[in-house]
Formats: sequence, structure tokens, C-alpha cells
Amino acid sequence: MAQPARAYIKDLMERQQYPNLRDYPGGPPRRPYDVTGWTLPLQMGVEAVALMEPLLGQLRPADLSLGVDSLPTGEWLVAERRFTGSYALVNRFLKTGGMVYSLAQDVPGIPPGSFVLHADSRRRVSLAELSRQLQVPLIPLPPGSARPEKMAAPLKNSRVGLYQPWIARVYDEGWLRLVLDEFHFPYRVLQNDDLRSTSNLSDKLDVLIFTSQNSQTILKGRYKLGYTPPVGEPQVYKEYQGGIETAGVKNLKRFLEKGGTVLFFGEACNFAIEALKLPATNFLKNVKRDDFFIPGSILRMQLDPSSSLCLGMPEETAVYLNNNVALQLKPYPQEIRETGFFDDHHLLLSGWAVGEDKLYNQAALAEIPVGKGKAILYAFRPQHRGQTYGTFKLIFNALYKKSE
Repeated sequence: MAQPARAYIKDLMERQQYPNLRDYPGGPPRRPYDVTGWTLPLQMGVEAVALMEPLLGQLRPADLSLGVDSLPTGEWLVAERRFTGSYALVNRFLKTGGMVYSLAQDVPGIPPGSFVLHADSRRRVSLAELSRQLQVPLIPLPPGSARPEKMAAPLKNSRVGLYQPWIARVYDEGWLRLVLDEFHFPYRVLQNDDLRSTSNLSDKLDVLIFTSQNSQTILKGRYKLGYTPPVGEPQVYKEYQGGIETAGVKNLKRFLEKGGTVLFFGEACNFAIEALKLPATNFLKNVKRDDFFIPGSILRMQLDPSSSLCLGMPEETAVYLNNNVALQLKPYPQEIRETGFFDDHHLLLSGWAVGEDKLYNQAALAEIPVGKGKAILYAFRPQHRGQTYGTFKLIFNALYKKSE
């Protein structure tokens, strides 16, 4: 840190303790210019250690080059899901026609759910290059392990649809496209007409994603209920007006009933609860700013390691919160999985939180079965501004399926 950028490095790497500012003495919290917590190690799911003295020792530059001769021997190679780059490697490998499996049984020294790739003679050169480019280590499947093709069907990318409204302010959707592009996930963009007019979405999709946006944006194409365009705002052409409307909601319900998976990020959880009548409530929806205010901060969340959504994740992770969403789950005839939840103390890791205690013991990530399908509600933005690498896996793990 003995350099001109020292203050900037500290700002990015250290945790923020934002002051408790008020509009006036005893008044509501003062809205900050942007966000109040941005600590990069927390967002990226890595541990950073500050050294108070220089690190002395016999050091040498790391050799990241990897040729085909450097690959481990064996027909099957393993990429652990704890490496976020493993998903990019797998997706690029799948595009070449490679075979990939998810480790279904316990193998000593290898975490469950790890990707197992068939490294036949034709693909060893491309695998070595992918490992080098993405800096993802590949290790051999231990001798004596059951052959992956005997344990499960191979993985393949799901047919993913991403809902894109015509309202330009829904920037969260653009950030998700950036992340999916960077990790080579295939997807298609769907607009209002696609959802309104396609009665059988299951013919085209396996997974549909709604990024953070309010219910009125999705249903009616409005910023909020009762929104009146300001004087002088250009008239919007008819084909760009409205939302998915009642027809789109009906088609979405049919998609779920027939086995589809729908992901709802942040404020889109309100739409899922209200329009699809899911067994949950967002008790923070109408809470006043005086009582609850988290304007872009990083908090602790506990995870259920038995869920397939959490493969490659630790049991506790940092999530980025900048919306009034927390889930209370209701009784339901089918089993709801509370995959992520806030515990009952000291949630704030970086930033500012007014009324943090309202989140204690509340669900933050829930998997709700609907017919043969599943709705997944994220009470946060797992891809916030393309920075939260630490929670990308909670999206990525939902985007694979087994070949039939």
C-alpha cells in the first residue's frame, strides 16, 4: 500500500461503517447518494487479510501456463464448483459437445456436486487451454471411483429465458445479461408479447428469470401504481406499452404447473407472491423508512448445504441488500425449502442498516414447488451490478439440467 492509490485500495478492500445520518434531528434516515457498502472481498466471496508488516520470504512468480502434457492423466477430470470459473469452463466445454456430469456420490477429497468432465483424447488439448485461460484447476477422479455415466445422466444447459421489459429503468436485467454472457450461459430474451402470446412456454423454455422490478412494471409496464408521465415526456408507441398482463400471468402459471422453473430476484418477489399467489409474504413491502432502511449494504446469510442451489457455496455467505424484501413463508401442502435465511444477530457486514432486527430469522432465499415446477424467490439481487461473484452460483446452479 506504499503507493499513491493507497486510499482507494483501502476503500475497496475494507468494510464500510456508514454514519447514521438523518434528514433532521429525530427524522428519517437520509438517503445516500448511491450505496453504503461495497467491500469487494465480501462481494466476491473471498477472504482478504491486511498485513501490518511486509511479507518476507522466498517468493517466485506463479507459473499459470498449462499445456496438454500438464493435464492429469485419466479419462475423467474434476472441476470443483467452489471455483466460479468452473461454470464458464463447463459451458464452453459443453458447446464443443463434451460430456459433463455432476458428482452424485461421496468421493474422498472431492466435494459433492463437482463437475466431472470426460477428457477423451480429442478434447484434452481444448481442456488444457480452458483450464489455463480460466485458471480453473482440473484434478483426476480418484482410481476406483464409479464411472460417472453409471451414476447419473450427463448435464446440459437449460433453455433459459430472461424477461426484459420495455421500461429502461430496469437496469438489473442488463447486469444479469452481462453476467450470463461472461460465463457463457446460453439464454434468450423474452418481451411482453412473448409471455402474453405463448400459451405453452414449456415448448421453448426450462427456466425463466425475472430480475428485480416492481409488480406494476411486470404487469402493466408502469414504474409504479398510479404513475403519471411528466409533462413533455414523449408518447410511447403502442407496441412498447403495457406489461405481460393477465394473459402473461396465466401462461406463467401454466409453465410452472408443467414443470418449469422461475427465478424472481429482489422486488420481483412481490410480483411472484401477489400475481402467482405463492405461499409467502413480504412483510417489509410497506414498512416506513424510519423503521427499516438498508440502502445498498452487505449482510450475512445462512445457507442450506443440502440444496442443489448451494453446490460450491459455504454455509454462510455475504449478500448484497438494497430493497425492502424479506420472506415469511406460509403453510403449504408441498414442502417449501428455506434455502437461505438470516439468523438472529449481527447481520451487517459492511454499510448501513436501520432496523436490521426486522430481518432476524426471516427467509432470504426460498424454493417453492408449484405443480411439477418450482418458483425460486431471492430476497436480494444475487448478480448486483455484476460484482457479487460470491452469490453467482445461487443463479448458475439453477441453470443446468440432466439429459433425458
